Amino acid sequence: MKKTYTSFGSSYNDLVEEGRNGKLNLDRPQTLPLAKIKFAASVLQPRLFEGERAQSEDHIRELSKIIRNDEAHMLDPVVVWWSGKHWRCLDGHHRVLAYKRLAEDKKAPIVVTEVPVEVFSGPLDDAIREATRLNAKIKLNMSFDDRRERAWRLVTLNDGQTIEDIAKLTGVGQRTVSNMRATLRKLRDDRKLWIDTGFDTVPHDPLFLSWEQAINIAKGKKPEIDKGEEWVKAEAKALAGKLSRHFNTALSDKPAVTAMALRRYARQLPKMLVEEMIGLGLIEDSDLDRIQQALDERTGTEEEP
Repeated sequence: MKKTYTSFGSSYNDLVEEGRNGKLNLDRPQTLPLAKIKFAASVLQPRLFEGERAQSEDHIRELSKIIRNDEAHMLDPVVVWWSGKHWRCLDGHHRVLAYKRLAEDKKAPIVVTEVPVEVFSGPLDDAIREATRLNAKIKLNMSFDDRRERAWRLVTLNDGQTIEDIAKLTGVGQRTVSNMRATLRKLRDDRKLWIDTGFDTVPHDPLFLSWEQAINIAKGKKPEIDKGEEWVKAEAKALAGKLSRHFNTALSDKPAVTAMALRRYARQLPKMLVEEMIGLGLIEDSDLDRIQQALDERTGTEEEP
């Protein structure tokens, strides 16, 4: 049976296990071999790599240019944390990917084997907070989805942070964080919800749920079982890759053109996309009529030939 929960919970438990069975390392290296820097993206990377694909690719290309043009072929240090088994990347995922991308360049490869690093020391939950804090800086902006999902992760960890702390760290409103805490209590208090909504096959631990899944369970909403969320995510990721390869950053560079093109492609598609965003809680229901009216004013109400 396909899993209906995200990998955060299992990845988090894997890191806990690395710390429990790993080795103490008091070293604070200033450089590390690139091959020794490992990702734990679902836990230690607040930005979702499958989201904002074109933006991420553009950022990696820009970093690659900087590395190529720099005399030492170096970027700012990557922030790493010792898990007990590996040096895990807290901040600098795109920098690591840029180094690797250049090494794989068939025309003019630049191989950087040792990169500058800064070491963060502390327990796993502190590392998660530090990764969130570092990635919240204005470099490649975290999307609203990423911020909201990270806020939910911090709420599920339940490590004594206040609503104000989580809101400030993630940039999510205090009201949203408060709602997350109420949802967390409901999920823990009413175990029957998990069965009634069809989530009885997943671990009954909110740590294994995305915010979207958590709110659906709390509302008693049954998941769509025809294809499954994982299938939808996989298809969306594949489509994002195709769009990125074909259009590069053209769609995100010219959003007005993209919006009109989508309407010419299928008149109701913008409205359908907005409805999906409403369902995910990304925008308010009251915005739908206003958006449709604006589209009609700009492109007309007649069907395209």
